[in-house]
Amino acid sequence: MTCRSHDNGAGNRVRQMRTAQGLSQEQLAAATGLSRTEISAIENARLTPSVAVALRLARALGASAEALFAPEEKTGQLRWVGGTPETPCRVWLSRSISGALTALPVERTHMGTLPHDAQWDGTTLHVRDGVTPEKTLVMAGCDSAVGMLANSLAERGIRVIPLIRSSRRALSMLRAGFAHAAGFHLGDDASHADNGAVARALLGTGYRLTRMVRWQEGLALADGIDARTTSEALRRELRWVGREAGSGAQACLDRLLAEHGTQNPVPCKTAASHYEVAQSVAMGWAEAGLCTQLVAEEARLQFLPARRADYDLCWPVALDDDLRLRALFEAVCSRRVRELYGSLPGYETGRTGDTAVLETA
Repeated sequence: MTCRSHDNGAGNRVRQMRTAQGLSQEQLAAATGLSRTEISAIENARLTPSVAVALRLARALGASAEALFAPEEKTGQLRWVGGTPETPCRVWLSRSISGALTALPVERTHMGTLPHDAQWDGTTLHVRDGVTPEKTLVMAGCDSAVGMLANSLAERGIRVIPLIRSSRRALSMLRAGFAHAAGFHLGDDASHADNGAVARALLGTGYRLTRMVRWQEGLALADGIDARTTSEALRRELRWVGREAGSGAQACLDRLLAEHGTQNPVPCKTAASHYEVAQSVAMGWAEAGLCTQLVAEEARLQFLPARRADYDLCWPVALDDDLRLRALFEAVCSRRVRELYGSLPGYETGRTGDTAVLETA
């Protein structure tokens, strides 16, 4: 297997990030205290910077030193999410905290189909010009409104790949280092276990937890289903669309059924997201399912509130100074994002931006 890319040597990554930010060599030199000649020599691999100089360049470019100067990956060291594909596919590229180049086969996201970075022909990875893995943030989760957050990050020069994942799958991707951040809602009011306790049990310590929103979850019902409360709906013999085990929505539905002494129905379909639940009901494949108020209203479905859930973002504390995670935190805390999310049906932003580090209980 061979890997061919454009401008992916260590010096060229300095040039790539400089030009992506619209900086001239003179401007970068002024920001780092170096000369333009030294900047040129580093970019052309004629000069290997000292550790101190590497850190100054990284700070000026808003990146980690590892992202700028990690040794170029050998062919067999390109890190594939899900293993090396056996068939041709389109690929996204990002860099991990260690600077490793990570390849993720293109899939549908919360924002539809996004442009790819490279094409894999089965033996060679052909990378398009202008690709900046250092400015690509892979975020896994189930927030159907994440496109608004991604737009805010795009204004800050960061591209977001918003993968559709259930809560536990999102945290698993984060733990494996394939996602930079994960969104999840696994808190249980009945057992007083909040998202922090669940994340600590699944991930351990050394992670930052930041509140995104508190949203309303409930039952989306097809037209003609005459039920005014969740209790009435749960007692009916309806065709249900379920969610995969490990998702926050399925855990919520399981708790509702247990509280009402109702037998867990066999789902006629298992959906991968809140949006897919609502679409399954709207298209007539099912009569009921649990999702957020936002997607139920967008699908013009009857919605019966069940509980409010905290949806949090999580990332390694080691990434706090990474350009992408700094931009994410700034966007979450920005007035514009809070106002946009706060205007959505069932979304509350009173604690948006609250943050804490997962430490030993």
